[in-house]
Amino acid sequence: MFKLNKAQLRWLAMLTMVLDHFAEMFLKPGLEGSSEILTKLQLSQPFAEILCNVFISLGTFTGTVMIYFLIEGYFYTKNLKKYMLRLLLFGVISQGPFYLAFGVPALNILFTLAVCLGAIYVHYHVPDSGKKNLMILGLFAINCFTDWTIMAVPITLYLSEAFEPVEEKPGFKVKPDRLRLAFIKSFILMLIIHVISLGSFLKGVSTTCGFVLAAILITRFYDESKPKKSGTEEKGYIAPTLKKYFFYIFYPLHLVILSGVYKLLISS
Repeated sequence: MFKLNKAQLRWLAMLTMVLDHFAEMFLKPGLEGSSEILTKLQLSQPFAEILCNVFISLGTFTGTVMIYFLIEGYFYTKNLKKYMLRLLLFGVISQGPFYLAFGVPALNILFTLAVCLGAIYVHYHVPDSGKKNLMILGLFAINCFTDWTIMAVPITLYLSEAFEPVEEKPGFKVKPDRLRLAFIKSFILMLIIHVISLGSFLKGVSTTCGFVLAAILITRFYDESKPKKSGTEEKGYIAPTLKKYFFYIFYPLHLVILSGVYKLLISS
């Protein structure tokens, strides 16, 4: 049966992220009044509208995959504190490019993932239900000021229910039935939020396409087994540090590049 590994899913997530951000930075302004950008891209308005809707709907693929991998990372990491600090550090580094690209007074997706990592920790380590709910509520409030706003923490908690901690490595088992239920609950939440915010059921459904694609690929085609290190990696022929930090570097870098390209097009 056809299978996708973590690296392949991550590459797909980065591709859909770039497409989503391209639509937000280039196509949306063109459709909302700055038509000169569409002219310079040699796109007609109807075609640009189709591309914009498709790319933005695919954008939910990225957040879904990143949250799923964040839960895996929680179990794989040897140092949770360093994992959190890494997310926060690159969140700070990425905030300038994020604001440059979108101009919105919100924190970028790396801060969102840091909040979600906190929610995962609380889910598994705080036994007192009252204290747990209070801490989750606080994380949810912080999430409201980040990218993916009110969806990220609930979706993280839904998906965490499918992960069962075990003593042997890698430290967890994924329950397929629970995972499917978690994706269904997450889909309903996302659909309700998008329908309310967009004021249209059809538009709300269309914006969940990326999420549905991610759910299908993860539940049906994802091979979650952790790849073994090859001899070349152990000897240092493949830079493990670059591999580890590639997404963190790629996120602000692609925003800077897209912003630069946009300014060049507008000024030419």
